Amino acid sequence: MTTITLKPSTYGYSDLRVNGRLVSCMPRIDSISKVGAGRWEGTASGRAFEIIGGREAGGTRSDWWVRWDALNKDHRFYVKSAAAAVNLIQNA
Repeated sequence: MTTITLKPSTYGYSDLRVNGRLVSCMPRIDSISKVGAGRWEGTASGRAFEIIGGREAGGTRSDWWVRWDALNKDHRFYVKSAAAAVNLIQNA
């Protein structure tokens, strides 16, 4: 089961973690919450995004899709992991 969390760190910034591993400090992602099996929604730089994937969503562990309004409202981008999905949003 995949977890994606955004929590305040001890240094006053926010830590973005995927499966307990630090992915980013001071992330672009403003909010994120799990809304269903293998599905997360949130905002990044004020624009909505959606991450769907993994075994919980009915795919394999390496099937993940990202839709972010800042990139394209109608297209989902394929990535290989939850960490890659978060990094796509962080580095776009």
